[in-house]
Amino acid sequence: MAPRFEISDSVSSRPMVTHCRTVGLVSVQMDYYDIPFQDETFDAIWSLNTLLHVPLHSLSTVLLEIQRVLIDDGLFFLGCYGGSGKEGILDKDHYEPKRFFSFKKDDDLNRIARDHFNVFDFHTVDTGLSNNHFQSL
Repeated sequence: MAPRFEISDSVSSRPMVTHCRTVGLVSVQMDYYDIPFQDETFDAIWSLNTLLHVPLHSLSTVLLEIQRVLIDDGLFFLGCYGGSGKEGILDKDHYEPKRFFSFKKDDDLNRIARDHFNVFDFHTVDTGLSNNHFQSL
């Protein structure tokens, strides 16, 4: 069986990376803009709320890098909060330094994702959070 990877890109992920390593997983903290793996390394990639921090104007660049390391018939799941189209630093963020958020509009997320992947399903889940909902692609 091929090793499973936990790839994290945020400062808050450091404890998760450490934990994964203690249970024997290959765990790497990196940046979506420059994934240090060869082309077609992964059968599947799962991204939950990490692309929430990628500006809309950079999303295509990041998806291209994800596409590069995914095998041709691989699966990619993207889940994040979005809907309002608002981007910026949240004053209420409890992390320091404060993080950038990009709550992508459904149409924008779908359009950019379809430039790189065959999208088999896109749906949203109402979370009761102001103008945003959960997006699953």
